[in-house]
Amino acid sequence: MIRDYFRFSYESIRKRKLRSYLTMIGIFIGIAAVVSLISLGQGLQSAIDEQFKGVGSDKIIVSPGGGFGPPGASASKLTEEDKKVIERVKGVDVVAGATIKFVDVHFKSESKYLAVMGMPLDEKEKKVLMESAHNMKIISGRELDSGDGSSAIVGYAFTQKNTLFSTAASVRDTIALDGKNFKIVGVAAKVGNPSDDGAVFIPIDVSQEMFGVTNEFDYFYVRIESGENVTKVANSIEEAMRKDRHLKVGEEDFSVQTFESILNIFNTIFIIH
Repeated sequence: MIRDYFRFSYESIRKRKLRSYLTMIGIFIGIAAVVSLISLGQGLQSAIDEQFKGVGSDKIIVSPGGGFGPPGASASKLTEEDKKVIERVKGVDVVAGATIKFVDVHFKSESKYLAVMGMPLDEKEKKVLMESAHNMKIISGRELDSGDGSSAIVGYAFTQKNTLFSTAASVRDTIALDGKNFKIVGVAAKVGNPSDDGAVFIPIDVSQEMFGVTNEFDYFYVRIESGENVTKVANSIEEAMRKDRHLKVGEEDFSVQTFESILNIFNTIFIIH
């Protein structure tokens, strides 16, 4: 009987060569696609893991609304009062506010609508937190400090000809943000994320003055004290803000996330296990 099955299969393949070849090709393509997707998923996971490891496991991000969404999409706001509430939470070391706005960026004779990020200030060290808060390393020039009123750092894409602008930008060049001139004092390393590589970074106080939002923030970067449990501190922050805003559990108009929880969200979205 088994011999008959083989003979029947062989005769079917011999008489229907084109159909058989197409079926085999389909099987090969399917296998190759599955292998490629698995490899892509593993590579993506490694890249994401590396980025989050660089930022650090002692960081918490507090944002308005339900988490990471477009700035301004939420009706709730983060204020200086929220910052003070978080600073009083046991285990919190530094709370630094940040803003992000999309503005007209003019360089040479060209204009683009790009993100301008107001980077947080470490009030203890009087230093703008580029690397520790946002994982942005400077590869050319210098970092920003609290006295930089008209200085900026640009993302890596600014230095690449015909990427953002037809002319590559470099340290000491001048760009205009909504008509105000800023001198480029540093260039950030390539991240691989177009929104960061194509962004302009300025001190938080300068961005707040420019956009008239001196008591509002788009995000808080929170660094916990050494030895503290990041999840426990995050839960305490959420409880403190909920109490200050007179909200019940489930009514939160803000989001408190650790980098581990954000990584888990990415892994869930891309079905990486």
